[in-house]
Amino acid sequence: MKIKNIILREIFDSRAEPTLEICLESEKDRMAVTQVPAGRSLGRNEAAVFKYFEAERVLEQILKKEIIGKNFKDVEELDKFLIQLDVTENKSILGGNLTLGISIAFLRLSAIEKNKEPWEVLREEFFSNGTLEKKPTIFSNLINGGAHADNNLAIQEYLAVVRPGESITYSVKKLIKLYKNLEQTLKDKFGVDRLSIGDEAGYSLDFENNFEPIGILEKLIRETDLEGEVVLGLDVAASIFAKDGLYEFDKRQIASDELLEVYLKYFDDSKLLWSVEDPFGENDFEKFKELKERLKDKLVIGDDLTVTNPKLISHF
Repeated sequence: MKIKNIILREIFDSRAEPTLEICLESEKDRMAVTQVPAGRSLGRNEAAVFKYFEAERVLEQILKKEIIGKNFKDVEELDKFLIQLDVTENKSILGGNLTLGISIAFLRLSAIEKNKEPWEVLREEFFSNGTLEKKPTIFSNLINGGAHADNNLAIQEYLAVVRPGESITYSVKKLIKLYKNLEQTLKDKFGVDRLSIGDEAGYSLDFENNFEPIGILEKLIRETDLEGEVVLGLDVAASIFAKDGLYEFDKRQIASDELLEVYLKYFDDSKLLWSVEDPFGENDFEKFKELKERLKDKLVIGDDLTVTNPKLISHF
């Protein structure tokens, strides 16, 4: 597919900045747009985030000259081309958010031209061996804490997780229903008429402790007959509340060994808790490994830990 034009816009967001919008146009005059935000909890090892004026300079001085008019057969070929243009580990020349936006916009443009969904294009290109029938797992943010909310929760996100069956549309509708039911559940429980919303649209209010939202969500899932279809996940973002080798958690300072035991108890006490993301500080590879080994049938995710750096991923 040949790229005819690249358009960059700045999206203003009072809660998290910057957010870049990248639009790609193909020679067939089809267009695809993607937005790349930068959240509040950025890991130290993450790729460079460019402000709009920096991204605009790179686009005009480098990327348009290198990309427009070239023919790329697939996403991988474009990505390799972008990597060769910027060989730095943290993408300090082209900007991680700008290059990611171009890659995702190209994926969406490819999907439009092939009359397919983006995930189908990715599946065929990168996961064709034995996984053609798999659909993506959907993580939906329901309750916010940490850096994403003005409340007393250390854990950043409480998530509903769906592994789609026949219809992704149906699965998304179930998540929307759960989100709306949660609103009324929280209003009734805490005796309020309105709920605060966190940075990523999860409900934000003070809870008794960091486990209470898990119990509320588990009870709600059972009451709405979604047990067996919806499980729970946590994005802890522990680097945010890590300081001087300790973690500020439930009004106490605890070491990583004790925090690991807290997570194990959470999984023991909740039969629907299935995944945990960034449970420890971004450089604590050993504790990630230990938790992963002890939660063999669960999903332990490293986001701040591994970011997009293959050298960090190789630890596992």
